[in-house]
Amino acid sequence: MSGIGAFARARDGSLIGRSAAESEWIPIAREFLATVASRPYAVTTQRELAQHVLSRSGIEVNPSLNKWIGTFLTHLTQACVAEGEPPLGALVTADHGKVGPAFDEALASLELGAETPKDRERLAAELRLQCYRWADAPEPAGGWRLQSPAAGERSPRARAPRATAHRASAPEPVAVYCPSCFVQLPATGVCDNCA
Repeated sequence: MSGIGAFARARDGSLIGRSAAESEWIPIAREFLATVASRPYAVTTQRELAQHVLSRSGIEVNPSLNKWIGTFLTHLTQACVAEGEPPLGALVTADHGKVGPAFDEALASLELGAETPKDRERLAAELRLQCYRWADAPEPAGGWRLQSPAAGERSPRARAPRATAHRASAPEPVAVYCPSCFVQLPATGVCDNCA
């Protein structure tokens, strides 16, 4: 895309700024993330969210994803809260399964400061629980728990159904993670790192 200082190009080919692009993206992102929130422990990645809003809006972006996603997540979070919704941006993880530094500004906009990466991930996990409850996601067996996104389902895309046998299969156990360090807990339920 050419154009000095242009943030994006609209579907009609005109150059637009960040505000104009985000005004198109935020409603698309809120709808997409409401779908994600309707399933227990589901998350999506920054890249998946970006691909969805870009393809649905028809907007081409000049800067790379890592240069605009943090600010967009902050503006998305502010828009959600202004509409009485939970901060749906907490459902968006980096490729490594954590919200990462891109979510720091969004937390600050909620007046939730994270002093360490562990604090950031704990706060994001708490906000995700708000999102699942708001979207009436079915409560998992054993109730809601703070959980690392790596244990949850990724992306709102439909999954291919598994081949079914004539007998019922036992449900897969849900991995439980320490709310302090996000390490999977052993069967004892006591974190080996924090105990």
